[in-house]
Amino acid sequence: PFSNDKTALKAAINNLQPENWTAAYTGMKWGVALLDPSAQPVVNKLIQQGNLSSEFTGWPRSWTAGRTRKILVLMSDGRNTIQYRPNADGYASQTPDYWNETGFPSYWLEKAIDNENDGKGDDYLEDICDAAKASSNAIIYTVGFELQTSADAAAALSNCASSPSTAYLVEGVNIDLAFANIAAQIENLKLTR
Repeated sequence: PFSNDKTALKAAINNLQPENWTAAYTGMKWGVALLDPSAQPVVNKLIQQGNLSSEFTGWPRSWTAGRTRKILVLMSDGRNTIQYRPNADGYASQTPDYWNETGFPSYWLEKAIDNENDGKGDDYLEDICDAAKASSNAIIYTVGFELQTSADAAAALSNCASSPSTAYLVEGVNIDLAFANIAAQIENLKLTR
């Protein structure tokens, strides 16, 4: 969850595998949680275990620490949909190593969110984004990729962004331009602080 190793981060991103469902609210929840100072005990434990460099001591810094700017980038390629999680029986009876080797047998899974029918995923995303904007000085960028057929997903991402200028709706190779623009804006912030 924390790293300053560019090569390792790129490798982790390149190893991500797409699945059939979308849960932007879960990504946003983790993004905010990993920037929140309340995660310091987790970071300290990782340092003590030798799993993280001591350079991260005191991280995540407070939301208002001097010369600190927290930035979240949330990307989605679709509308929040049905989410499945391990049910209690399956979760308690097998190890993560078993799951990695075999995948999740279907009887282990239970439906957690059905956004297509009840809209809860969009509500959760809105709540998390609103809380992050109200309680922090973080800048939230959103990138909606190929959402031309999903006005709901485009609206949810645009509403999550800090401002209209930090919300991107892109198609095809324009995704590269969106991320280049975000990087340029972050660099400008860095230079002006």
